[in-house]
Amino acid sequence: MKTDAYIVVEGVADRDMIKSVINPVSLENVKIETVGGKSAVISTARTILRIKRIPTVAVVDADSTDVGQIEETK
Repeated sequence: MKTDAYIVVEGVADRDMIKSVINPVSLENVKIETVGGKSAVISTARTILRIKRIPTVAVVDADSTDVGQIEETK
């Protein structure tokens, strides 16, 4: 399978959520990397962009439902 793009996520739950909201046909040539943790997501996405030079999306969450805390982490 040729990889046309990457989606880099923190964990398995994030990967499963992405798969549940994006049409499977749209993900046919997209590799979803589960790497664990915000800093790992950022690092991995940068490495993919630098080495493979293909479209890459880094997905992280706020790890909170508290609006104030979410605003602070933006």
